[in-house]
Amino acid sequence: SPATAPLAQPAPAPKVAMEQSVQKPAEEVESTPMEGAFQVEFKVPGRVTLASGEAVRKVRLASRVASPDIVLRAAPGVEETAFIEAQFKHEDEAPILPGRVAIYREGVYVGLGNLPLVRRDETVKLGFGADERVKVSRVPLKVRDAPSGVFGQRRTDTVDLKITVRSAHPRPVKMIVEDRLPISETGEIVVEPGTIQPAPTTRNPDDRRGVLAWQFDLAPGESKDIRLGWRVRWPADRTLTNEDQKG
Repeated sequence: SPATAPLAQPAPAPKVAMEQSVQKPAEEVESTPMEGAFQVEFKVPGRVTLASGEAVRKVRLASRVASPDIVLRAAPGVEETAFIEAQFKHEDEAPILPGRVAIYREGVYVGLGNLPLVRRDETVKLGFGADERVKVSRVPLKVRDAPSGVFGQRRTDTVDLKITVRSAHPRPVKMIVEDRLPISETGEIVVEPGTIQPAPTTRNPDDRRGVLAWQFDLAPGESKDIRLGWRVRWPADRTLTNEDQKG
């Protein structure tokens, strides 16, 4: 029998390479600071498009990640509250310009702060609000106003205080407590320090006269006491005026 011719086979389908487009997040490109002898210029790479209108436009020039020291600061003579403070040294050549800063604590917005002009090697301090896990109290143990001397020619005012700080944090925290002794502005008024225990870590910090500062670590659940006292003597025929010392 005649040979059967083979059937024609269909041509194979062409192979088409399908490439999936991979979307990448946009990358922010920051400017490069050009430092001179008396100024710093920021060179912005590429072009930046700004929409027209009266609204405020913002462009990121530079950013910096700092590892601040966290300390709790209290001045119970003013307010019996501990406040969170973060501080770090500015190490860039370009200064930090003054202005308002947004404050976030553990990702939660807590308010606005203000920064002065910060130059290189200066310390930046920012407050992050009250710390509810630290209890601060300032209790008068003795306050006495009595005449002294012959026929009561002078009067004496004696004050004895106890400051107590207690932590409910699950980890150790650094604490700074500040208080002050009265300062006499005339030789007729004599101020004599009384009981001060323990001894303060710093006297007159930042040139603030009469201010005493105690710096210490607080363990979880730990409580520490500070005793502070003084005696003021002045002529009985004069009126004693107590004015707040500023800065």
